[in-house]
Amino acid sequence: MSKIILPVFVFLGLSIWVYISLTHDEHAHSHSVSEESLRERACDAMERTAGLTSQETEACVTQEAGYIAALDASIEVIAKPITKSLASTVAKINDASKHVDLAQFKPVSLEYFVAHHSPIGIVPEDKINNQKLDFSRLTVSGLRTEIGDPDPIADLSYIWVDAAGFQDEKSLMIAITPDLNKLIKDEMSFTCYDIQNTQGGCQGEIYLRTRKDGISLIPTVVALRLKTLSQEQSKATLKAIFEPSFEEGRGSDDARRMRDLVGAFSAGIPGS
Repeated sequence: MSKIILPVFVFLGLSIWVYISLTHDEHAHSHSVSEESLRERACDAMERTAGLTSQETEACVTQEAGYIAALDASIEVIAKPITKSLASTVAKINDASKHVDLAQFKPVSLEYFVAHHSPIGIVPEDKINNQKLDFSRLTVSGLRTEIGDPDPIADLSYIWVDAAGFQDEKSLMIAITPDLNKLIKDEMSFTCYDIQNTQGGCQGEIYLRTRKDGISLIPTVVALRLKTLSQEQSKATLKAIFEPSFEEGRGSDDARRMRDLVGAFSAGIPGS
């Protein structure tokens, strides 16, 4: 079973790239096989991955619920090793902050942070409040990065974290150093979006210094420690990539998801 893990995990990034490309050109991929044939190939790949019975495979091909059941069974098989791979990714991100003395940062509550934080920090009152957040440590959930490419000449990038109950927008935008933002974005950007509604999404602690940016004085994330993702969160990101909607008008998107699944699951299935 270990033969499937690396191909599937590597293919997640490729699937994401395909997804972005599809939004620009829904006909970017050749439809050399019919959707029916593609679905049969997807079900065949899941049969070998999850050990489906002939009846389950037939239901996968002919019934929407059967296809989803086959996908869920396949995800159960690969979720544990995928979670282990994601743990290595989290460790890589956290390792980037090992040069920072995290002990010097004082913990603050989200309520205190929201009360004092200004993402612009230009007027004197905002600068004074932002300065109070220097060397602060904040526990966050629902962390997400920018999806598009950040401005290459900008001094700061931004992340979003959940702030339900503390502001109308429900999310809080916080500055982060571009290098740290790029690392998170490259390694886990889409994963954090996929799981933002599953067990609190990407969670952990962010460490802030109040920094000058032109005429602004802005609390900026200079280090972070993410929590390892749970197995349920790994399942959520796999479903976000591979699960078709079977909704009218979404045929091209569903076919793309099936095609991605065939490529990922078939690449390293034992005995193939």
